[in-house]
Amino acid sequence: MNHEKFDMSEYIKALEDFIENQADEIVKNGASVGEFKKLLKAVKAKEAKVAKMAIKQYGSVEKYTEAMKNNMSNFSEKMDALKAGNYEQ
Repeated sequence: MNHEKFDMSEYIKALEDFIENQADEIVKNGASVGEFKKLLKAVKAKEAKVAKMAIKQYGSVEKYTEAMKNNMSNFSEKMDALKAGNYEQ
């Protein structure tokens, strides 16, 4: 497979931006900024493996990134649903 298919840079940038710009939302919803930073570090360390998983589950890294961006843009709603026991992706 082409290395370009494994390019996680947009995903990583979106996660970095979320951590930097939405730290208050993360904490407000009982999550940990530190855990998000650990996730980011793990994604960077295992970029090809994460990309392969993304392609397997979503068909492409781009679709995976868009799903993640959607979840982050609705973070509070997703967390409320999760807490209520009725989380849907």
